[in-house]
Amino acid sequence: MKAMEAELEKEKKMIKKKFDSEKQKIMLQTEMAEEDKKRLMDELSKKEEAQQKEKNKKSKLLKKIKGMEEKLLHGSEAME
Repeated sequence: MKAMEAELEKEKKMIKKKFDSEKQKIMLQTEMAEEDKKRLMDELSKKEEAQQKEKNKKSKLLKKIKGMEEKLLHGSEAME
């Protein structure tokens, strides 16, 4: 369980770093029209939001699994 949580956190940080890097590249492109920059930034934000939602789903699922595991352990202890 701890490994899954650590992996999820590591993945979150990598995604944030990647999106920050892409935002920086877009902002540094001087010959790109302002309208194009805005469009690219909007697309990037939508991608980031979608991936964040996916990470939240994974996190909730992990919590559910953890809760089920806890109940299972308590149930088997009660049977002993």
